[in-house]
Amino acid sequence: MLNGYIADKYDSEKFNASRDEFEIPYNDIDPGEIHKIDLLKGEVVDVLPVPKFCCDVAIAPDGKLWLVNQLESLISVVDTKTFTIEEHLAVDYADYGASMITISPNNDVAFIEVNSAGNWSNAAGFKNLDPIEMVWDIQAKEIVKEFPLESVHVLVNLHQMENTV
Repeated sequence: MLNGYIADKYDSEKFNASRDEFEIPYNDIDPGEIHKIDLLKGEVVDVLPVPKFCCDVAIAPDGKLWLVNQLESLISVVDTKTFTIEEHLAVDYADYGASMITISPNNDVAFIEVNSAGNWSNAAGFKNLDPIEMVWDIQAKEIVKEFPLESVHVLVNLHQMENTV
C-alpha cells in the first residue's frame, strides 16, 4: 500500500512524472500500515500504523520485524509478539530515504540501502541523493559504516560485457 495512499490524490500524469517534473508534498503522504494476518482463517486480525513510506521489512533472527522508511524514522522495530512498534531508530537520517534492509544471521548488524535518488515515490525533501549502504550496529544502536553503492556501474559494465560476447 505504499503508493496507494497517495495515488488517488493526483492524476496519472503527475503521479507518473519524474521527480524533476513533480514532487509530492510531504504533507500529502499518509502514514503507512502493516497487517497481521491469521493464515489459517485468511483474515486480517490487526493493523499497525507505521511511518510514511515504509518500504521494506526484514524478520530478524530474534523474531522482531525491522522496517525501513523513506520519510520518517529511517528504521522502525516491531515486536511481533505484541504487534507494537518497539522503537524508532536513526531518526537523524529520516529524510535519507531507505529502500531495503537485511539483518545479519547473528542479529548483530542491519544493512540498509539508502537510495532516495532512485525513489519511485517522487516524495519531496530528501537530503541524500547519492545511493549508499549503511551498516547499523543493532546493540550500539548506531550507524557504524557508510559506503557508496556503485551498482549502476556494475550493471553498465555487465551490459557492456554482454554486448561484446
